[in-house]
Amino acid sequence: MIPVKRISRTLAASAVVLVLAAMPAAATEVDVSDTPSDTIIVDRTSVDRALEVDTVGIVQSASVTIDFQKIDGDNCPVPETGTPYDDEIVFGLTSPTGTTVALLEEDTYDTNDTTAGRVQMTFQDGGAAFGSAPATGVYAPVEPLSVLAGEQAEGTWTVTVADTAGGDVLCYYGATLSLEVLAAPVLAGTAVADGVLGAAYDETLALASTSDAADSYAIATGALPDGLTFDTATGEISGTPTETGDFAFSVTATNAVGTSAAVDYVLTIGSAPTISATGALTLTLGKAFEYLPTIVAGYPADLTVSLASGKLPSGLTLDAVTGALSGTASVAGVYPITLSVTNGVGEAAEVELSLTVVDDAALADSSDSDDSTADAASTEDDAAVTETASTTTTSATSATSATATELAETGALDGWQPLAAGAAALMALGAALVARRRAVR
Repeated sequence: MIPVKRISRTLAASAVVLVLAAMPAAATEVDVSDTPSDTIIVDRTSVDRALEVDTVGIVQSASVTIDFQKIDGDNCPVPETGTPYDDEIVFGLTSPTGTTVALLEEDTYDTNDTTAGRVQMTFQDGGAAFGSAPATGVYAPVEPLSVLAGEQAEGTWTVTVADTAGGDVLCYYGATLSLEVLAAPVLAGTAVADGVLGAAYDETLALASTSDAADSYAIATGALPDGLTFDTATGEISGTPTETGDFAFSVTATNAVGTSAAVDYVLTIGSAPTISATGALTLTLGKAFEYLPTIVAGYPADLTVSLASGKLPSGLTLDAVTGALSGTASVAGVYPITLSVTNGVGEAAEVELSLTVVDDAALADSSDSDDSTADAASTEDDAAVTETASTTTTSATSATSATATELAETGALDGWQPLAAGAAALMALGAALVARRRAVR
């Protein structure tokens, strides 16, 4: 009997299919085909068809489909009828490491049977049992394909097609090898989300859509910001960052096959700005004005300051970077406004501010009018006080004269009392005059 070798690559056309054990969901499917330009006639010999697999990884499962026809004659592809010797057919598969699996052995079929024509037989663990003659379908190989699981996929796989006796030739049209291969993981390299200082953060690094699963992850270079941790089992970054900045690091992923190439990431932790200002400001109409609110930039420091509500007095402008209010107001009035500042992190910060524009010239005119009114009132008061003082003085003088005469006649001291009373009255009137002037002004 001609030796049977085992192949693990797809020989396109109608072929024998070989399947290994069940493949993990993360494995990659690799198909390789062999389609000869001319039909290969096999008669009392064997033919090896090489299939090259370029994928690096570990075989999880395999299947092989062989496209062929056994002829009751010595030429392909005729005749289509007759009773060929199907018991002469032998198929096998050999891996790159030399492991051979017998797919179909000699004497599996009856010596003579009506030809089934051209068929495509798939060899796969768990397939159906062989019938009395070759037929298209999925069949369990003579030896289990599960022995190939765990071998390296990369390399040359060989499908062996043999006919053990002369006379009735075997026509080979092609084969297809399908492998499920567990390869080293591949990180997608998509950018990680930015974080905010003091806010919970959670991000899991993604694998490429075609990547096999990873068993572990590692930070190859760089470091995460303080407050965040890296889960080496899942690739998850989580925690609450306690510092701001741009943090560069690289990560690798590993499974049983190998380790991925390192992928670079940059994680930015930002903080929102704050703004504060004097609640009320007074501006003079027509005079230059400038005011700078207090802004703590946060991270990054690229700020945008805007007017969230209200309207600036005509002649004033707002600096969108520094938040400075400057210019020369041209219209008096009260202007309530709200300033907003943002750097793209979190919510915008706001502060309310009231701007009052006053007209000094109008205030001066009003003051002059008030002074004139006060002076007129003061003049009238002065006249009244003078008159009162004159009357008081006259009375006091008369009283003094009478008292002097009385003293001359009697020598008594009691006569000085009227004079003292007159003096006190004059002092009271003077104080009243001063107080009145102050009140008016």
